[in-house]
Amino acid sequence: MTPKQPAQVEDLRATVQALFPGAPVAYGRLAGDAEGFRLVPGPRRPRLLVAADAPHAAVGAVDRPSANDTTRQAALRRVAAKVLRAPHLAAAVMPRGLAVGRSAEESVSDYLAEVVGGEVRISLAIGSRRANRKPVLNVHRVDGTEVGYAKVGLTDLANELIDHEAAVLADLERDRPARFVAPRLLHHGRWRGSSVVLMESLRPAGPPAAHGVPLDAVAELTARGGLDRQRLADTDWLTRITAEGAGHAGNEHAAADNGGAADGGSGQVDAEPELVELARRYRDQLGDVDLPVGRWHGDLGPWNMAWQGRTPMIWDWERCAAGVPAGIDAVHFTCHQALRAVGDLPRARAALTGAGAAALRGVLARLPGGGPPSDRLVQALVAGYLLAIAARFTADARRPGGDAVGRLARWHLGVLRDRLDEERDRRDGERDRRDEKRERRDEEEVHRWS
Repeated sequence: MTPKQPAQVEDLRATVQALFPGAPVAYGRLAGDAEGFRLVPGPRRPRLLVAADAPHAAVGAVDRPSANDTTRQAALRRVAAKVLRAPHLAAAVMPRGLAVGRSAEESVSDYLAEVVGGEVRISLAIGSRRANRKPVLNVHRVDGTEVGYAKVGLTDLANELIDHEAAVLADLERDRPARFVAPRLLHHGRWRGSSVVLMESLRPAGPPAAHGVPLDAVAELTARGGLDRQRLADTDWLTRITAEGAGHAGNEHAAADNGGAADGGSGQVDAEPELVELARRYRDQLGDVDLPVGRWHGDLGPWNMAWQGRTPMIWDWERCAAGVPAGIDAVHFTCHQALRAVGDLPRARAALTGAGAAALRGVLARLPGGGPPSDRLVQALVAGYLLAIAARFTADARRPGGDAVGRLARWHLGVLRDRLDEERDRRDGERDRRDEKRERRDEEEVHRWS
């Protein structure tokens, strides 16, 4: 009797089917040496699909530390690795998986085997269904030697991001950084119309460590390619966000006027009008700030790095970009997790004004010619981070499968509005205090000469 397939496994099965076109893919019990993928830790909450017939590859895929690990997570990883190391034990403890049959069509494994010059086994991790979704493959040779990590684009946005990451890694290879390590680019190509990038695996030697925000690395990356200073209102970055948002907002209103959907087919209200409003308000309130502009990783956090001694090893470079407010990687590193708690405004405020602002000051002090930044510059950079992330989420939400990030876009815009409100109130309060002082001085002069 065929076991009933949990709903959450169907998504994984469809992805495996896309990677092995024409091959039968079936959910069920797997023997210790079956061809296919074992669900780890199980079918109810699958986190990974590991090669069922290659214990070394399965262990390598499971046992990859990051700076985001808790003690419990590290312990669970070690237990899972111990189970997977013994095929018969794995078949007893983690019996369910996806069996993959043979096909005459080229699979992604066939493609990678040709790239590396020998048969490979892959394990894969898949994120939530989003416009930028892509399977990340841990690639091993059949003897257990790790080749690296590959990404395969299954959407237009994922293909764009993969191609961009390949270009970033090539640039980092040409001019190796001093304060951090990035993976070497091993291959960039196309498989059945999908972009593929294969890169070196970054694995720290020794036990995982945590050293907080990698301030020196962020400072080096920020200044990579040169650091510029511009009046905030004149930055190309802000002009681009405003123009792109206004263009989409105009299309949205036109669709609504013509009786069409104004939500891009997502069933959710677009964030473009609010994005444009807040970008203009950001410019009006803080446009006179002398803003340092540089480069950022775009998704720097403990989840995308590990420490080798005191040197951060950083991966996932698909969102790296130049011409953005300097140092905002530090805000993302310290505040992203708090900002994922949608609706918890006190927590967001505490993170942005506390750890986020402190980390940002640390990066700015390390930049060439840097020194203690003004409170207003810090406020402008924190708000700039929120605008940058909201603009990204807003753009991604318009893509097929972008429903989930639409909610995040609107939440980050709400937090940005709160920050701008506070900055306005602070300036109004200062103005009121100045007016009161002026009135008192005027009264004193009147009394003095009366």
